[in-house]
Amino acid sequence: MANPHKGEVNVEIGGRKYLLSFSANALAELEQALGMNLAEIGALMRDQARIRVAHWRTMFVLALQDNHEEIEEKAAHALFKKLSIAEAIGKTGNAYEIGFNGMAELAAQKMEAASPPSPGPSSEPTGPASSTPGPISEDQKPNSGS
Repeated sequence: MANPHKGEVNVEIGGRKYLLSFSANALAELEQALGMNLAEIGALMRDQARIRVAHWRTMFVLALQDNHEEIEEKAAHALFKKLSIAEAIGKTGNAYEIGFNGMAELAAQKMEAASPPSPGPSSEPTGPASSTPGPISEDQKPNSGS
């Protein structure tokens, strides 16, 4: 059974259920296979004039192998062939979106945890020990030579 919190999507092919997902490792393999970063892949998926069925098949194979390492590429191609193109694109695209959003959310959390808190108004120095100088009195002014 698919766990949407892990980015898993069910697909049934020939009476058997498979899980499609894009873990961080699968996303890295996808970047390598397509020679693009995740932002470029996302843009490609939205560009109907540029995306090819071969892109979708590559994505399907990697999403399938993320949970079913025993399925070799040729066998994964045969499974892809059994799906309608609409189902193949829909399930693969859904798995990618869930996986990518999960990775983006995780990265944002890591960046937020790593960055120091922004200083608030109470963190600025005040009082006599403050490094901000006050007005200069007449006896503190430099002598201009008179």
